[in-house]
Amino acid sequence: MATYSIDMELTNLCENGCAFCPRWAMTRGLGMMEAEVFEGIVTSLRNSLALVTLSGMGDPLLHPRVFEFIECLNRLGIKNGIVINPATILAKGDGLKEGLLSSRPGSLTISFPSVRKGVFEKLMPGVDFKEALSIALELAGLFREHGCGVRVSGLITGINQDEATYFRSFWMKKGIPSWVRECHSRGGHLMGLLPVSKGKGLRPDRCWLFENHWFVSWDGRVLACCHDLTGETSLGNVASVGLEGILLEREARIRGRFPHFPLCNVCDEPLKDPPARIRRSFLRLVEKKRNRKGGELM
Repeated sequence: MATYSIDMELTNLCENGCAFCPRWAMTRGLGMMEAEVFEGIVTSLRNSLALVTLSGMGDPLLHPRVFEFIECLNRLGIKNGIVINPATILAKGDGLKEGLLSSRPGSLTISFPSVRKGVFEKLMPGVDFKEALSIALELAGLFREHGCGVRVSGLITGINQDEATYFRSFWMKKGIPSWVRECHSRGGHLMGLLPVSKGKGLRPDRCWLFENHWFVSWDGRVLACCHDLTGETSLGNVASVGLEGILLEREARIRGRFPHFPLCNVCDEPLKDPPARIRRSFLRLVEKKRNRKGGELM
């Protein structure tokens, strides 16, 4: 299989109101991934070198079986990670921390857009900066103790354009890897948050992500990417044709056609045309040899 990376959306439900998320514009249906859909996806991946990230347009920690799903991926030797928002743990309690530690995802990415209190609380309304920071530091420390990968993800927007260096230094001093990215418009929906430099040097036609990345929605549909808020780019459902069948369909539909979909005309995702160093780093990450265990599904 040519797949390298898959974002798996366990749910597109979310109780957080982050300013950098365009969920308000989403018109595709809401729901939770059924176990049968999950099993169909991972069955297709058992002989692949895929990296599965539990992410998408919702909060994976809201799925009642999220930790079971992580354990299943581990049993099958499928590389995996999860993206979490500390606001969810603040709202739901310590049980989520315990679940994360016991299920042991391959990597944990903590979404923490800014280390400046005023900026943070504008980007994550209703979330107390000090409490969120305390949760992030605690989780990072616990995961490092257990030998699990952890990093913090920051965001550069129009209100913190000069923060990148400070953000990385802040987490480096605490011994925690971090990653900072520029906010993009998520299909044209977040224009007011974009930094001034946004959009320079991006190619308007082809997308590098199509060569290396999949997005599977909670109902099993493979969409062009997570920025499809309507479902208009659906290439088929995993439950009916499997990932291999959809791969062939995708190649047939988009090969040599630029832009790949009308949605691509308003996309300013930096990974659409990343520099060579980012491409190499990405491929090194997803091509690392896995420890195959060959366990049962569920």
